[in-house]
Order: sequence, then C-alpha cells, then structure tokens
Amino acid sequence: MRLGYGKRQTGKQQTPGNNGQQTTDNRPQATDGNRAWMGAWRVRRLRSLSGDGMNKVHLEYCSSEEWAAALRKWIVPMALENVDLGDDTLEVGPGPGRTTDLLREMTPKLTAVEIDKDLADALSARMANTNVKVVNADATSLPFPDGRFSGAVSFIMLHHVPTPADQDRLLAEVARVLKKGGTFAGCDSLDGEGFRQMHVGDICVPIPPDGFAERLKNAGFSDVTVDPNPYVLNFRAVR
Repeated sequence: MRLGYGKRQTGKQQTPGNNGQQTTDNRPQATDGNRAWMGAWRVRRLRSLSGDGMNKVHLEYCSSEEWAAALRKWIVPMALENVDLGDDTLEVGPGPGRTTDLLREMTPKLTAVEIDKDLADALSARMANTNVKVVNADATSLPFPDGRFSGAVSFIMLHHVPTPADQDRLLAEVARVLKKGGTFAGCDSLDGEGFRQMHVGDICVPIPPDGFAERLKNAGFSDVTVDPNPYVLNFRAVR
C-alpha cells in the first residue's frame, strides 16, 4: 500500500509469472480483528476513490493514524514474530514512515532507504535526533558495503517496484548488504480487484505467493518462509 517507489505510470500493469514452490509454517494467520479492520477499510477506501484522487487518498491513508494502528496491532507483529533484527537494521521503502515509527523502537540503529525524495526529506526531518538515518536512494542499487546490516525489513512496498526484474534486483541487493545469518522479513499486499483499484495510475506489480520463495533463494537467501494469509503475504529469509 505504500506510495512512493518510483514515478506514477499509466497503462497496463504488470504481473510477474515466476514458477517455484512456496513454503509455509505454523505462525498465526489473520485474526478476527484483522479481518474486521481490513473489510471496513476496503469499503471506506473504495467509496472515497474517484479519478485522479486515487494516489492522494492512498498516500493520505498510509500517513494516517488508522494505518499506524493497523501496523502496530497486526501487520508488523505478525511479520516480525520471533525475528531478531540485531543492532543495525535496514528498512526498504518506508514511505511516510509509519513503519519506521515502530521499527526504531526494535533496534538500536535503523537506516531507512526511500526512493522518493520528498518522502525521504520529510521523514528525515521527522526523525532528526533519533536512532534513524534516512537515505534517499534506489533499493535496486543500495549505497552500502557488503554485509553491513544485521537485519532488513520491507512492509507493503515491493509491489511498487516497477518490474519483476527490478524486484529481483532489490532482493539481491538486500541479500548483499545483509550479514551472514541476518534475516530479511516483511510482507506485501495480495493481488485482487480492490487492490488494483487502489493503485489506478500508480506502479503496481504484485508479488505472486507461488514462486516468491524461489525468487528469494535465487537472490541469495536460505531458510525461506513465504506465508500468505487472507490479506497479506508474509515472508522471511536468512542470508
């Protein structure tokens, strides 16, 4: 749902067609509260969308207290259950920074990489004098040395990367800058009619659950888990 990875585009949206096996585990699936929140949110969003206001509504929601509450209660805890981020963590694609607000309490040092300059500048100003450094950069070519970070995360932004090939480059870059044994964890939205309507006029390249585990392995990860629930695709992988 994050807006800000790359420029807006119009025309046909792309969907990757990779093959491979997904893996699952027994972590908790969507709760009743999660279902209720998502259902109510989708109704409100679809009722409020109209024409060119789509991306504005999207960005406003991703900056909202409502979205922050959903991240705090369900999305981040489910994705990071039993994950040790270590003492030097990378966040890819923070957007307005609602995830950053939570992550900075989970690690001594957090680096947030955002490709959109306006969003990066705003988040950098908001995170001044904290343990967060915001870097305006393209995550398909990260400006960090090999093995720099102890952990890495990405929340609801991979579908904003323009092509499957670019997504794979991003995954490989995250693997490159992670220390051996470090975990890359997060989640992304699942494809669907309502999801597509929320991204009219914006880059939208959803991640199919089938095949994503293989893509992570090809990027240099092992011990991969891909765990879709009714609303998001959770994933984690070890460098």
